Amino acid sequence: MKKMLINAIHADEVRVAVVENNTLTGLFIETSLKEQIKGNIYRGKITRVEASLNAVFIDYGRDKNGFLPVSDINPAYLPKAAKGKDILKYLHKGMQLPVQVSREEKNKKGALLTTNLSLPGKYLVLVPNQSLAGISR
Repeated sequence: MKKMLINAIHADEVRVAVVENNTLTGLFIETSLKEQIKGNIYRGKITRVEASLNAVFIDYGRDKNGFLPVSDINPAYLPKAAKGKDILKYLHKGMQLPVQVSREEKNKKGALLTTNLSLPGKYLVLVPNQSLAGISR
């Protein structure tokens, strides 16, 4: 059984815990002091290509650069790259990509980013450059 526990006693902080089979599976805290950026879409610029990590670091306008794994790069944004081939060799410093924040910044680590964008609406979920069809509600 899945439960959602909400603590909204204080006006400046809301806590939501997701409990499944008596195990905490998620904890979300939103405060009025810290802006939430998960789900936001930015135009990012590659600052560093790290072949050893199989990822790139992206400047998307925040204090810390975001981390974008190659597995989260949609090949539709790289017209020269063949699907399933080594995408890393088509990426270079200064290249611009649309990115969406999939995980918030934590401590000294930047946010986790993806180029698989999704725009949820009331009745559908728009996923550009993908062959998916999504229905909301």
